[in-house]
Amino acid sequence: MLDKLVDHLFIFEGNGVVRDFNGKYGEYREVLKQEEAAARKTERPGKEETATTSRTSFGLSSQQKNELKKLERFLPGQSRPL
Repeated sequence: MLDKLVDHLFIFEGNGVVRDFNGKYGEYREVLKQEEAAARKTERPGKEETATTSRTSFGLSSQQKNELKKLERFLPGQSRPL
């Protein structure tokens, strides 16, 4: 339906970024697919794996767990530790 109505698009990408695309919506979708495929090829495989291996199943490192335990000793509104 949009291909029949418009031949120029303003795409609001977020954070104040507006993309000006001179073409139909179907053409924009094809360009977007090509850009996503190119971005996936340039990403390094294994980058995410190294970040997750040092974390526990809850997503916290041992240092972060220790800091959390220290903070949990005092609950808001209490003057002494539990």
